[in-house]
Amino acid sequence: MTFDQVQIMFTFNHPLPTFTEVKRDIFVSQWGNIAIDEYFNLHNDAAGINGQFSRVDYQPQINPIHGANAISSMGTKLPQYIHGLYYYDYIGNISSSNAERLDDHVFFNVEPRFPVFGQWKTDWNQGYNMPSQYHLYQSTKDSDLHTLEVDYMHAYDESLTEDYTVKVILPEGATDINVELPANLQNNIESIELGKFFGTLDYFGRPMVTIKQANAVHDLCDDIIRVQYRFNNARDLYLEPACLFALFLSLFLLAMTYMRLGLSLENKKVFNEKKTN
Repeated sequence: MTFDQVQIMFTFNHPLPTFTEVKRDIFVSQWGNIAIDEYFNLHNDAAGINGQFSRVDYQPQINPIHGANAISSMGTKLPQYIHGLYYYDYIGNISSSNAERLDDHVFFNVEPRFPVFGQWKTDWNQGYNMPSQYHLYQSTKDSDLHTLEVDYMHAYDESLTEDYTVKVILPEGATDINVELPANLQNNIESIELGKFFGTLDYFGRPMVTIKQANAVHDLCDDIIRVQYRFNNARDLYLEPACLFALFLSLFLLAMTYMRLGLSLENKKVFNEKKTN
């Protein structure tokens, strides 16, 4: 029995979006807020266009069929309780995006600066804030034990992410960190690393958990991850304010010392001039 290779060609007038890279950073604060910052690099795997691009030809009023495989917008559903939603690319803020708060979710629609045709790509950043009461829980038996429960995947469903990175940045002073992954993710994770993150007013570094995965399919990886850690609210919560107070106090003392040294040198100079005369 022999086999011959057969090539079949067909028309597919739809976009094929693929995220070549996604970075999802989760900043946890014991002051009642969880900040989400995400970076997306989108590529359209559909067939490329022939010739040059003309925005006039792309208008649906002129030619409804032209540009059918282009990505003109990306819509997603975010939690209803988010606030401070933002979206920008490497040029700056984009005013064409819009969000609508409904009863059970926030519908967020992303519109790139240009339609992403086949074999084209674009990237952007987006983020928002969430009250920690919906995702951060304190143990009733041990007040120092906290558990973070948050979505592992980003909100754009029915998608493939070739290079996916999730970073969970915990409060400064958190210890005994333990990451719990659901069963469907344990065999697909490439690496889990524990490091340090230095941001504004971070003097000793914030513990950071980095999770990396290749070829993350949204429908297969859409689950909750749990991060447990110990944090003493009575002691560690006021670490940054205490360090900030000590910094300002040191600056004031340094300024007072400098002013006093300057006056003493100036008085000595005047005394020497009078003595010479």
